[in-house]
Amino acid sequence: MLECKIIDGHNGGSITNFPLHVAWNEPQVDTTEHLHSYTELVLILKGNSVHYCGETSVPVMQGDVLVVPPGIVHFYRNSSEDFSLVNIIFLSDQLPIPLIDVPLLPGFQAVFHGKSPGTKYTFLHLPEEDFLEVRKLVIALRHDDETRPSGYRFSMLGTFMMMLSRLARLHSHEQGRNPQIFLHINGVISYLNRHFKEPCPLSKLCQVANMSRATLQRNFLAATGTSPRQYQLQLRIAEAMTLLRTSDKTVDDIAEELGFGNRNYFSRQFHKITGKTPVHVKKNIEHF
Repeated sequence: MLECKIIDGHNGGSITNFPLHVAWNEPQVDTTEHLHSYTELVLILKGNSVHYCGETSVPVMQGDVLVVPPGIVHFYRNSSEDFSLVNIIFLSDQLPIPLIDVPLLPGFQAVFHGKSPGTKYTFLHLPEEDFLEVRKLVIALRHDDETRPSGYRFSMLGTFMMMLSRLARLHSHEQGRNPQIFLHINGVISYLNRHFKEPCPLSKLCQVANMSRATLQRNFLAATGTSPRQYQLQLRIAEAMTLLRTSDKTVDDIAEELGFGNRNYFSRQFHKITGKTPVHVKKNIEHF
């Protein structure tokens, strides 16, 4: 039977409305086919197994990292007796991560959303030194998640962002991306970060990058894992989520402010990315 796992109480602790949890599985036994409503970042601690996703199977071992997006069916089989892992489970659309320049990191989309071009999920292997450092960060996350001292949400978010930054850079290095691509596309990303509420036609972005349409789209995908249009849409939806939760503006006001044109189009795009409607979020404000 296909199992769908939800985030509440997944780590065996008390339920909290903070959308970031740590589940330490030592050992991790074979699993049935399942999918999640959240993103799952997996660090293999020791032992070995085989990770199945659709018709694809990949052997996994200590130091491997998997980032599995919501809705992806996967499972583990043929696990060794000492096979252990830690699951960092989070709702990417609900984590209050400030945009600043983190989306500029090559590999950010891969490690935050599990989106790598041409694959169903992100996979990378950490060298021993990096594995030990990332493991330390995970242990700190686990401690805050289990003990929940005063200010634990702030502490967990900071630790998680440090881990994302390290993994994003490692993923980019492993993929062998040309650093010049990112340097060339950086101006376009910065422009979109500043002007995402405005119309940003591809012709304007080509002028900013001094590239042809085909070259811009190819380099932008290589640097960010997505297209310029989708990147701008994600920025708008992230801003919409913030406005819905922190302002008294109506859904119509937010749709107009963010350049969606009308409420229906805004609602369709919002639901496509978050799985929720703006009205649902407005009526069910979560306080972190």
